[in-house]
Parts: sequence; structure tokens; C-alpha cells
Amino acid sequence: MHIIGMTSTEVDILWHLPEVEWHDATVELRSGVTPTGATVVRWHIDPAYDGEVFRPGWSSGRGRRLKRRARIRVPRHDGPCVVAVRIVDEAGGHVVTQFSSTRR
Repeated sequence: MHIIGMTSTEVDILWHLPEVEWHDATVELRSGVTPTGATVVRWHIDPAYDGEVFRPGWSSGRGRRLKRRARIRVPRHDGPCVVAVRIVDEAGGHVVTQFSSTRR
């Protein structure tokens, strides 16, 4: 299995190449603390981010134990696959990170 890795300050994503109808990816939260030092209380993944509306397809935290790794499926289509990750801290602040892959 071929894997493509991408990294941001807060999150790693590994793309597992490809299946017929979808792409699998493993998304990992690097730390339970944001770059500003605040505690992460929840995080969400939009596996088909359109650049405008964040639609979480996977979530962790908020009353549950914070998981740091998720395996997601991204629908396969023409054009780039865009996955967005939103991280929310204890003060209600949030940061959104986008990953894009042009694989077909």
C-alpha cells in the first residue's frame, strides 16, 4: 500500500492510495495542546470540505475521551480531495487546517 503523508502544526494526515470509490486516510492530532498552549477539548474532520461550509463527518471530545487518531474515507471524484480539520480549545477558540490531494 502506498502512503502519502502531509503535516501541519497541529495535525498529520496519511493518504492510503486509492480504492475504487474512495480514498482512505488516517488523521492524527499531534498533541492535546494548541500552538498557543490551550488545551484541545474537541476536534472535527470534514472529509469533503468545499472551502465554504465545514460539515464534520467525524468528531472527538465534548463529553467523551479525546481520541487522537481517526481513520476516514474520502469520496473519490474528479479534482482535488480536500479534508479540513477544526480544532477547538478550552476557551472556545478554533483553528481550521486544510489538506488537499490531487490524486485521482
